[in-house]
Amino acid sequence: MLSPLNFTLWKVNSTTGISPLIPADGRCGIYVIDFEDGSKYVGQSIDVVKRFANHTHGSRHHIPWGDVVALSFAPAPPLELDALEAQEIARQVEAGVPLRNRRGVIDSVGPSPLDSIVTITEQKHWILGDWEPSSKDHAAFIEAAQNAEGTKLTARAPQDVAEAVLKDLTFALENIIPVAPETEKTYWTLSDYPSTAGGRYATLNTGILEFLVFPRHNILDHIADLEPEFRDRFSLGTGFFNLFMPEDINLEEARDDIGLCSEPPYLVMFHEYEVTTTEAYYYPIGQLEETFAALPPEVLSDARDFAVTMMRERPSNLFRRWHSSALAGCAYETIVS
Repeated sequence: MLSPLNFTLWKVNSTTGISPLIPADGRCGIYVIDFEDGSKYVGQSIDVVKRFANHTHGSRHHIPWGDVVALSFAPAPPLELDALEAQEIARQVEAGVPLRNRRGVIDSVGPSPLDSIVTITEQKHWILGDWEPSSKDHAAFIEAAQNAEGTKLTARAPQDVAEAVLKDLTFALENIIPVAPETEKTYWTLSDYPSTAGGRYATLNTGILEFLVFPRHNILDHIADLEPEFRDRFSLGTGFFNLFMPEDINLEEARDDIGLCSEPPYLVMFHEYEVTTTEAYYYPIGQLEETFAALPPEVLSDARDFAVTMMRERPSNLFRRWHSSALAGCAYETIVS
């Protein structure tokens, strides 16, 4: 059993020296910093006085935090710091507190390297659909289209399937991924005919999680009691895109549920990843744009929110070695043609 956390709260600001507040022999533990905007940061340290100074003066991890309004600290054993920090982060997330933590917090409100390419304001406009493409944005697509080359997708998949997958990828890179040419390979990646999970035609990953997936097997083949007319709508196969799971869903009760809609045709399931649990929409390959057009507008906003949030969470280092600039270039070529 972990040691209990008994926090002491002090009203401080970013210029406060906290060494008089905490004895030198009791500075190892868990701390929570409160900010003017209502967000918080949960951390651990063997010397909270030095760590607090790093936060307020700035470090290689983030710019100086000049909006501190309070500090809470609870002494804790060094060997329990990792577990207690994770426990406190989970408690704050469960309480709905916006956190600036990046590790362990998908929707962190802290700064992200992505912000230097797409500002926070631009990200919000993109998610809401208020983005106005500039001539610079179009020029970036034209330049990136020069990478278009032959791909494994077009060489190995049936022609009608390859064309349908490319159509969907084109829509996603133009309408869901912000400034795709500028964020390519660093914040999103595209794999070309990977062998992942039984084989896929292509996978579009945002950050460290797959977003738009084209399995080579048709998931409908594993679902009984579907009307033939419904199956026929998926003649080229099924693609799926991930969204964050709605807050009002009880995963324990709904884990194996399958939602089905006939118009537009799609199925909804839940996927449990190490990073988070998602709501996955399975739709007919080649019909991504049409599916979003038939769904409520907020679903497209939810897709953009998922993509931006995952891109802010962490760069795509995990998938970068498998990124296909050629396949991305083919999508760009379609966008500018």
